[in-house]
Amino acid sequence: MGVLPLPTLVLAMAVLPAAAAAQQAAAPAPPATDGPAFEVASVKAGVPLGAPGFRRVSCPSTPPAGQWTCTNEPLVSLICMAWNLDVRRLSLPPSMGDVRYDIVAKVPAGTSVGDFRLMIQKLLAERIGLVTHHEQREIDVFELVIAKGGLKMKEAEPAPAGGPATPRISFDKDRIPQLPPGSAYAVNVANTAGMFTVGRMLGMDEIVRLIPSDRLIVDKTGLTGKYDFTLRRPLPAPPGSAAAAASSSNGVPEASEPAAASVESALEEQLGLRLRPAKLMADLLVVDRFNRTPTED
Repeated sequence: MGVLPLPTLVLAMAVLPAAAAAQQAAAPAPPATDGPAFEVASVKAGVPLGAPGFRRVSCPSTPPAGQWTCTNEPLVSLICMAWNLDVRRLSLPPSMGDVRYDIVAKVPAGTSVGDFRLMIQKLLAERIGLVTHHEQREIDVFELVIAKGGLKMKEAEPAPAGGPATPRISFDKDRIPQLPPGSAYAVNVANTAGMFTVGRMLGMDEIVRLIPSDRLIVDKTGLTGKYDFTLRRPLPAPPGSAAAAASSSNGVPEASEPAAASVESALEEQLGLRLRPAKLMADLLVVDRFNRTPTED
């Protein structure tokens, strides 16, 4: 796994993307038809989730040295990477949810992050016929504010002298994940002790993208520093359990509401942050069409 400015680790569950980009950034541009391109690129359909041979490896979101490799990377993730976009600013057809691709591409030496994103946009347009447009919509959002009790996150600790260049995750006696200080890292972990979101040396623009929510989250805290935190939530109730039945109405599960309540209470109690419902006119990237099967290499 390559070392990224904000690497993503996978332990027990998929990790939310944590690219460093403000959610109030300018609207992304349409795919480039000219400009920078990969020197050589292979794009193939991936293996469906749960099918024999399925595996997932890291897909770097910044230019690697020489070769960029993705295995079974969801198209949703590739689009978010190409436009540096929070997934909650993406409107897509239901048919796109399980689409994955294997990509091997040669990256020209000295490629900038901006050019790398343009290369991915161009590749998706040319090889799978991806067509998108922008649309302004009023949507339900959460504004992230400091809770009445005050901020409980700690300012980020500096890296210790002589520490490892690549941080390693460990677990304490209570199975709570630990990340060493000093490097911008984020990881989601699920184990028998609960569900954890752990971040080190992150700004608020990165933190809002790590908070589980179906709604777009807009930072209204006014905080400009870097922070270390661990957010712990209970595991979801197993289907068919008494707890799961208690969160149902007329036999129809309502899993999203208890999950949202769990996130909101954990944020306030552990980090001193609160989610405040609001509405916002947002620029969304809308996927018009794409081809599940890529064109030949």
